[in-house]
Amino acid sequence: MSLLQQLAAYAGHHDPVAAACNRIALLVASSQVTWPFYVVALAGHDGWIACATYGSTPFFVAVPYVARRLTVAGAALLVMAGVGNAMVATKALGAASGLELFLIPTLLIGWFALRGHGFLLASVVAAHILALLGLQLWPSPWRQLDPVADAQLLHLNMVSATVLCVIIATMLRGAQTDKRRGDGQAVPQDRAEGRVPMRKSR
Repeated sequence: MSLLQQLAAYAGHHDPVAAACNRIALLVASSQVTWPFYVVALAGHDGWIACATYGSTPFFVAVPYVARRLTVAGAALLVMAGVGNAMVATKALGAASGLELFLIPTLLIGWFALRGHGFLLASVVAAHILALLGLQLWPSPWRQLDPVADAQLLHLNMVSATVLCVIIATMLRGAQTDKRRGDGQAVPQDRAEGRVPMRKSR
């Protein structure tokens, strides 16, 4: 079995929405490997502080594992890992680089994957509000980049966040459609086999 087949099997899930969240999680985890190198290319040596985001990579990788044990927990972990990653990245490089924009994709995941779970969705919204407040209260970055590097990173992150939002919306809307179609086609076993349940006599 090839590596791609192993990853596909790891991301697989009987719930289409959970499977889509698993694939998104692994996509983000794979992009984190190379992201600091793009930052260094634009910002110079100070950009290596972006490696701090590697701390969230194991949480993204663990999403399919968690989803196998509790489906909704996998989606919740994906959202919270994304919020934590956006906070660390913003704190590392500063708000001027536009890294707060990555809170939008995480909120989008929460809306699509958790809106049937009122408490979890409310918790996701609260986590985003607290993250924004925290970044406002402690705005000083770990590394202050020059304005040119900030402008270049802002452009890169705007494009990346937009593309990620499109991918998330496309995958999760498609998964929800598949799930509704599957639920609609579910047929009781007796009916599928052509049997009619017998009524109990009084």
